[in-house]
Amino acid sequence: MLLGEVIVKKSGWLIQQVEQAKNQVENLSEWKQQAILHEVEASSSRKSQYNQHHGSRIISNTSKNSKKIA
Repeated sequence: MLLGEVIVKKSGWLIQQVEQAKNQVENLSEWKQQAILHEVEASSSRKSQYNQHHGSRIISNTSKNSKKIA
């Protein structure tokens, strides 16, 4: 095998490795975006549930306090 052939084969292999690594990084980036989006949605849902539960208590306490003042 000539040196030129070895270089061509090695560079082709290297290009393939770089492409695979690039694809893996893109996939990880997409997975990370999906995970962040999922966490934001879950956090928003938890906050909404908290506000629904505690919001009614705040309204209840406010109406009790206004009755005491009146």
